[in-house]
Amino acid sequence: FLSFFFFNDTATTEIYTLSLHDALPISPDIIKEYNIPKDKVIEITNKLIIDRFEKSQFEDVFHIMKNIKINPNREELKEIAQKKFSDAISNNKNELAAEIGKIFKLDEKSTRKAAYQAWVRQIRNGRYDKATQLRKEHRIPAKMTKKVAHEIYKYNLEISRPDIAKRIRNEYAVKFNIMDIIKELFERIFKR
Repeated sequence: FLSFFFFNDTATTEIYTLSLHDALPISPDIIKEYNIPKDKVIEITNKLIIDRFEKSQFEDVFHIMKNIKINPNREELKEIAQKKFSDAISNNKNELAAEIGKIFKLDEKSTRKAAYQAWVRQIRNGRYDKATQLRKEHRIPAKMTKKVAHEIYKYNLEISRPDIAKRIRNEYAVKFNIMDIIKELFERIFKR
């Protein structure tokens, strides 16, 4: 999908074709090739980000922010990012909120809390790879994941999935009591 931007400059009008689904929406190569002034890049990019935010096209927003060095602390960007972060939280879209918070450097505590809630949802739904990715990307501390990881570890032992239980134990450094394991194994053997 292509977007066209028309630039009114005192000297000339330039057309910039940007591909939002290819490598970069405004790539450094395009910026260099057309010798686009930095203030114009910032102006266009800010407008593009705000437009995509307003249309809830979050993947485009994240793509632009990750690939073009735009200051996320610009007032107009911070304002809309905070609004979309709050909307995502109130609609229980914690993973989206966490990503917005991380990219736009919003309140660290709120962003981490949203990431933790997204992690809980993923790990409880058995999406262990996604949970691991969230934990690493958002640097969710072990003290936050400890209790839920232990629950998931025990649950997987109870339903005879020792491979997953071991993975959880190793990945989240789950502390276990040898008597609990013996008890769980004993119960599993006699429940069959």
